[in-house]
Amino acid sequence: METAELFASAEPHDPETLNILVDAFEGAWSEIEKRYEGRPRLRDEARPRLADAVLKVVNDGARVPANIKESALLILAIEDSNLR
Repeated sequence: METAELFASAEPHDPETLNILVDAFEGAWSEIEKRYEGRPRLRDEARPRLADAVLKVVNDGARVPANIKESALLILAIEDSNLR
């Protein structure tokens, strides 16, 4: 699934915001994707969860991709710790 497709079901965003979403997501994914090598089911579950975290941060008003990335990764880590 392409990155932009992960945000297709969300509220419509202007092109600038969509670029921010994609940049933040791709930056965050590049930091964690190795965790999912050889684990396609977990990878397929993690990508939409990360996209949701990125959307939450952007919808809360963030606009700097690096800050969005870090916040989204933190949200994902917290969610993962709550699942254990």
